[in-house]
This record gives sequence, C-alpha cells and structure tokens, in this order.
Amino acid sequence: MNNNTSNKEMKDLDFLMQNLNNEKVIENIGGIVFICLVMIVGIPGNTVTLYVYLKKYKPSTHRTFIVCLAIVDLATCSVTAPFFIMVLRYPITFPDGGICKLFHFVAYALCVGSIFILITIAIDRYHKICIPHGMQFSEKMSQYICMLDLVLACCFSWPAIVMYGNKNFRDASNRTSGTECTVTDNFVDTNYPTYFNFVLLFVVIASFISLTVIYIVIGRKILRMKSRWSKRNQLPNKFLDQSVRTETTEFSWSKHLGGFDTSQTTKEESGVMSFTMYTDNKGDVYDGSINTKSRSAKQTIHKEKRRKKRQKTIAITRTLCIITVVFVCSFLPHLALRLTSFLNKNFLKNLPFSGIAAYQTFRWTFFINSMANPIIYGFRDRKFSREVKQTIWVFLQKIRQ
Repeated sequence: MNNNTSNKEMKDLDFLMQNLNNEKVIENIGGIVFICLVMIVGIPGNTVTLYVYLKKYKPSTHRTFIVCLAIVDLATCSVTAPFFIMVLRYPITFPDGGICKLFHFVAYALCVGSIFILITIAIDRYHKICIPHGMQFSEKMSQYICMLDLVLACCFSWPAIVMYGNKNFRDASNRTSGTECTVTDNFVDTNYPTYFNFVLLFVVIASFISLTVIYIVIGRKILRMKSRWSKRNQLPNKFLDQSVRTETTEFSWSKHLGGFDTSQTTKEESGVMSFTMYTDNKGDVYDGSINTKSRSAKQTIHKEKRRKKRQKTIAITRTLCIITVVFVCSFLPHLALRLTSFLNKNFLKNLPFSGIAAYQTFRWTFFINSMANPIIYGFRDRKFSREVKQTIWVFLQKIRQ
C-alpha cells in the first residue's frame, strides 16, 4: 500500500514539475526564437566565410584573423547556441550535469576568445596605420597569437567546469523535485561564483575600454592622413614636379675609338633630358633626346601603388573596426542585465511575466556578433560579396545536376 502511495506521489510530482517546466519555457520563448535565428543565419554565413577566405584569398594577417573569428563564431552558433536552447527548453528539468559543465566552459572560452582576438586585431591595425615602418605581424605570428588568445581564454574560463552543473530545484513546498543547469549546490552559497563573474566582467569592460582607445587613436591618424593627402592633391602640378631631380649628361661618341666620354651637369628640372649623340663607326645615328617623363612616370606608378595599398589598409581597418563596434553593442544589453542581476539578487523575483520574458530575450544579444560578421564582410568587401555569389551559384548548379 505504501509503495503504491509512493509511486502515485512520484507521478504527481513529475506531472507537477513538467507543468511548471512548461510554464517557464513560455517565459523563455523569446530567447529560444532569438537563438534559433542566430543559428539559421550564423551557421551558413560563417561556413561560407571560411570557404571563401581559405580558397579565394591569399595568405595574410588579415585573412588569418578573419578565419580565426569565423571558426570561433561557427563554433558558437553550432555548439553553444544549441546548448543554451536546451537550457531554455529544460529550465528546471535539465537532464545531464556533465553536459552543463562542459558547455558552460566552452561558451565562456569562445566568448572570451573572441574578445582577445578582437584586441589582437586592433593592435595589428594600430601597427599598420600608426607605425607602418615599425615591426608588423607576420602571417605565421598572427596564427600563433590567435592560438594563444584561445589558450588564455580557456585559462580564464576553467572555473566554469568546477562550479557549473545540475543544481537541485525546490518547489513551493521546498521539495527537491527538479534540476537546473546553473551553479551547483556546492558553490551557490560561496563567494567563488561572485569572484569568477567579477573577473570576467572586469576582462570584458577593460577590453571594451582598450578597444575604444585604440580605434580612437587609429581614427585620428586616418583623419590626419586624409587631410595631408587632400592638401597634396590641391597643389599645382608644377610644385609637385619640383621634387623630381634629373641629371642631364652629354655623351660624345668617338668615331675612331668606338667608345665615349662624358661631361655631366646637374639640373633641377622636370622637362627633357638632352643627349648629344653622334654617328658611330657604322654610320648609325643615335637619337639625341630621351624624355625624363619615363622616370617621373615610374615614380607616379610607385606612388599610386603605395596610395592604393594605404587605402586598402584603411578599408580593412574600417571593416574590422565595424566588427568591433558591433561586438561591443551586441554585448552591452547582456552586460547591463548581468550587472543588474549581479548587484540586485531579487531583480528577477520582482519582475512580472513580461519583464522576465524580455530579460530572457535580451540576455542573449551577445550572439548577434556571431552571425553579424559575414553580413558586414558582404557590405564592406566587394571581392567577398562577389566570391560568395559565385560560390552559391556553383553550388546551385551542382544541385541541379
């Protein structure tokens, strides 16, 4: 009789927990839909980005950083995003504490890794724009630095493996009847989660400040460069041509010796370099003038190549700066909500249903960064946009066949 009563109570409790779980899932619908949209856009977008940059672009530091970011973003969209959907789908009936530990660690590591990579990119851009003649990152060096960034991110994130897991959920009558994927019972009443979150928040805020300062310095340098170029373009050509110095040499060919002797005078001019030429032993006549505009043309071509290289560097810097701005803006709502709930322990308890639904939606805005980068490349990089269209066209043609 007691066994039957006990089984009935267990079934009633499971039924109650399922209903309570479903009620909380309704509060989480906004977050589930939001993360699903991130996956739908981010997984194919970052996959195409990896393919195009690895197959269509030459090796460079720029390509290395973009590929590294794409790998991190693809892992975020395909690994951690489904995990958090699972957390939102089973808020008080999460099935496995080991999965909770592992994927919280992966989520923290990828997020912090993205921040470190963006700081590395900002430093690389600073070197290229502000000290172009100084030491620059090589492609191999950029690869090692990206790997180091991810290793450091893992070092900052390892406490998640220890602290996170399945925590016992207690219903209104204080009965243990469910499991939450969060900080475990062993650590929930200690200061370790506070220290861990404080360190991560400090890293994020310090990184945002560093990125802002670096790109402000870069922006001011670009503005000064543009102002200098504009002043140069406004100068008359004759003043620009004065910088070209040529040498005029007269050659006298000897009929009898078949050789030559020179008398040299230096002039500051941009006109024609004149030569005094005579017939040689065979009676061949040499042209008496050579246009020094060929030298000027070579200098012009060289300057044009340098100008285009600078413009390309600036364009890449702007693109990477936009990526950083999007990252910071996507993180701000999440950071504000985290700080509020961190400072006010009763923040969530005092929210109505609509407030909790909004919280569970906007707390995941940091995922925007993981899907936004391919879109930014498409608008900012014509070559990338062209190669993506061509790749999609080839893929569709193969499907039709």
